[in-house]
Amino acid sequence: MTPTNKRDEIVEVLKEEFCETRNTFAIGVATDRLLALVEKETQWVACSERTPDNTHIHLVCRKYGNRTLGWFDGELWFTGAHFRIDDTVTHWMELPQPPTQ
Repeated sequence: MTPTNKRDEIVEVLKEEFCETRNTFAIGVATDRLLALVEKETQWVACSERTPDNTHIHLVCRKYGNRTLGWFDGELWFTGAHFRIDDTVTHWMELPQPPTQ
């Protein structure tokens, strides 16, 4: 079976890793839990809820839907080139980890 979405990919990995386990319910539960963790790490955070507590580069969404990379100094948002982002940043998210290979 060719995976068609992220959940299917996780199911395939779990089946390969735990091939002696025939409990498809347990594999499904584990898949849903892993998928929830992955999605939690890649969701937009509203600036009205909280702002980053570090000066790492983040993906930011501006008030008209434009997205760019930026960092927050505790008060203002800046681009990676240290230019202030003048329009309102409404949401942000952590960047994914770089590839290991």
